[in-house]
Amino acid sequence: MSITSSELAVVGKAGLDFYLKNNPIDMVDMQRPLLKHLSAKKKPFAGAKEHIVEQIRKDYGSAGQWFDSGDTLQYAKRDTLEQSRFPWYEFHDGMMLNEAELVANGIKLDDSGNGGNISGAEKIQLTNLLQEKMEALKLGAQERFSRDLHLSGTGSTKQIVGLDGLLPLDNATGKAGGLDRATYTWWRHYVDKALVAASLQEQMEKAWRACIRRAQGMPNVILAGADFIDAYRKAAQSNGTIGAASRQVTDSGKGGVSADMSTSGLYWKGIPIEYCPEWDDNFAGADTTLTSWSKRCYFLNMNHLSLRPISGSDFVTRHPPRSKDNYNHYWALLWRGALTMNMPSAHAVLALK
Repeated sequence: MSITSSELAVVGKAGLDFYLKNNPIDMVDMQRPLLKHLSAKKKPFAGAKEHIVEQIRKDYGSAGQWFDSGDTLQYAKRDTLEQSRFPWYEFHDGMMLNEAELVANGIKLDDSGNGGNISGAEKIQLTNLLQEKMEALKLGAQERFSRDLHLSGTGSTKQIVGLDGLLPLDNATGKAGGLDRATYTWWRHYVDKALVAASLQEQMEKAWRACIRRAQGMPNVILAGADFIDAYRKAAQSNGTIGAASRQVTDSGKGGVSADMSTSGLYWKGIPIEYCPEWDDNFAGADTTLTSWSKRCYFLNMNHLSLRPISGSDFVTRHPPRSKDNYNHYWALLWRGALTMNMPSAHAVLALK
């Protein structure tokens, strides 16, 4: 009993499609909160030659004036818009299955027949083999994609510009979406990278006010690393701090007391502060910036930060043909798109000193 190469291709792609449908790439757990939030509100677009364009209102160009009947009235030619341009990028992750692996798992591949002769045992072995590889493919793609959504993208012109590129720790230099922060002060986000325990609350209040000054709405996602979360928790529990935690120990009178020193959650303005485990080691050392990610906290307004996949290229499956010079079979995941923003001032980047 055997299976043909064409049948293997169909089975593999169908299996991968089914696996992703039931375990989709954006069904991520709390381990990768940025990817989770971006995926939940992603905005597909039809495609573009080079860039995704966001229309930005820079001012109102007002000609308003107080006057009396003898004054000459002014009329302004309104020039209120700028365009930000975000290039889109391509992401690929793939898996390979060679025929030796099939043989080792009791599956015969034979292109000389008509196919359709795979046995029940071979089906089970093939399913088990493909499932493991598909799961590894999905999780590996998820890990790398999530990492690069955080990083600046300066390591390669082919890599997506992530959070650290759009909202860097230096908010007065560099470009985002083709607009220069040094030229356009309204294209800046709030940054404070010198937070200390004694004034943590005051500094966070200033950051919050900066975010709601111009933005429609307020930050609705707060992400933080382990060091920042520990500092925030200690500040919240310290004496004399507004919102200091109060604990009670209950004695049931039956031979002991129950005590719980943990906190069930940390919040700012009612918004949960979400722990990002992948920040703890700077994404396995992939980021070498001076300010460790574990010390950072981001106030994000997800109405002004968007993952923009190209329609039809949002983690779709591909099956490249087998090369004539080997006996390997290939399957892949493909994503095309960009991470865009239209109001940097709606966000804040904080970091412990």
